[in-house]
Amino acid sequence: MMAIAFLMLAGASFAAFSQTAVETGQTPTLKANTRLTLVDVTVSDAKGRPVQGLTAADFTVKEDGKEQPIKNFEEHGTAQRTVSVLPANVYSNRQTASGQAANILLLDQVTMGLTEDLRFRPEALKSAKEASVKFIKTMPEGTRVAVLEMDGSGLHTLQGFTSDRDLLMVAVNSVSYQRVPESIWEPPQSSAVPGLPRERPNYTMLCNAMNFQSSQALNALNQLTFFVSSIPGRKNLLWFTRGVPWLVNYLPYSRSQNLVCVSDFTRELQAVYGRLTAERVAVYPINSVGENDNNNASGGYEALEGLAKATGGKAHYNNDLVGALQEDTAAGSDYYALSYIPPVERYDGKYHTIEVKVDRPGVQLEYRKGYTSLDLNGPVLETKKDHGKPAPTKDAFHVAMGYGGPAATRVGFAVKAEQSTGAQTSGVIGSLNPELKGKPLVRYSFDFDLPRDRITLEQQPDGTRKASFELAVAAYDVQGRVLNSLDEKRTLTLKPDAVAGFLQKPFVVPVEIDLPQGSLSVRAGVEDLPTEAMGVVEIPLSVGK
Repeated sequence: MMAIAFLMLAGASFAAFSQTAVETGQTPTLKANTRLTLVDVTVSDAKGRPVQGLTAADFTVKEDGKEQPIKNFEEHGTAQRTVSVLPANVYSNRQTASGQAANILLLDQVTMGLTEDLRFRPEALKSAKEASVKFIKTMPEGTRVAVLEMDGSGLHTLQGFTSDRDLLMVAVNSVSYQRVPESIWEPPQSSAVPGLPRERPNYTMLCNAMNFQSSQALNALNQLTFFVSSIPGRKNLLWFTRGVPWLVNYLPYSRSQNLVCVSDFTRELQAVYGRLTAERVAVYPINSVGENDNNNASGGYEALEGLAKATGGKAHYNNDLVGALQEDTAAGSDYYALSYIPPVERYDGKYHTIEVKVDRPGVQLEYRKGYTSLDLNGPVLETKKDHGKPAPTKDAFHVAMGYGGPAATRVGFAVKAEQSTGAQTSGVIGSLNPELKGKPLVRYSFDFDLPRDRITLEQQPDGTRKASFELAVAAYDVQGRVLNSLDEKRTLTLKPDAVAGFLQKPFVVPVEIDLPQGSLSVRAGVEDLPTEAMGVVEIPLSVGK
């Protein structure tokens, strides 16, 4: 399969936007990509200050103990930000570029304050919020931060990337404690009646809570990769969590007779590590309970270290939460990006170590210490068998289209949303909520600007090339109730002699849907079906009469 660049056709203002938004100075071509291993390295001196001005000759990279030639090398630090202004009624999930690292505060209701026996400690959320607010007040000008929350229903965007301190503090303060019953296990208490034995623990319920935490963490991290995929450069995930030891280090738990029901998500975790690394996300797990926690006894600290080492971040366990946030964002602002061609040509499913050295005395390095060689082009939210029973299938695209979720940016696109002006056919377009039957509706057109480099043309036996993609629109009210939705699979087949001409033409795909009147939150999305790469953007829409 080879990628084809698409252009779009629309009104003058929309076409002008498309040209400036996707202009790269390169002619779209058909080509196969060389597989590279990417390593981001932060280099600091004995006082923790970034070491700048190094060259590729200063670095040595080894995989499995064997030195590898450095293919690409870049130093990242301060750079000017580019800003694009969208025309009226045009929305896009394309992110603006910046030389600084993008930072993500993740407030985790599922794993943040759990004790060793999985009882929740709400004070952990309070500590995380207070530290986040103090950090936001003191962060350097221009620091880009997004605020996300993970609860029992998944990952949600509270505030997209911004340097506006007021917006960020509003987002953090909006988080309130939510008990997630599926992630909590209440161990039996001693009997109050003398002589009666203590109730036997229900280990099945304990396993269910542990498995729920694992699956929620995996799905949230996968969704996060959708959210940041079009943002160039390094991303720092500042994740308030106590860790998920049975996810990160499954083997010790598998040896317990009482915990044979704990699921092994090791392969899924390694795939997540690969996706995070591909999107240049370094994980900085922060235990918001602090030094007085007994987390280490249950493998929590080891789990935090595992998350950090696998992605090139750093784990924090002490009570200085503000200091941890300041240190992590500063470390991620100056770094070196290097890549090499892995010596193993095919994905072998094995773990390969990475070692980086710098020819400078007294420097400290942070980078990922290895990777598992897996093909990451398969399903992202994978189905899993739970002790012989197949788990329900999870469609990543429709999960990403859910209310309040983070925007997916692996497929960067623009969409123009306007009330339809053409002749309208009878009948309602979309899967209208039955409660809206007979209510006034307004027909809207969503014109999708398909991206230049993320739609795939597959070679067919007869020499033609075929594009297969899915377009979706979902409208929600302010409570998150689905009002109307539709999704359509589209195909396009080109003869061999039509490909070159097609690349020179703008291309837009319109979709119509009927919307009720009022203030709506509309999500528009596109998925490239062969690769399952997707993009989703949220549109605040006020539908009048």
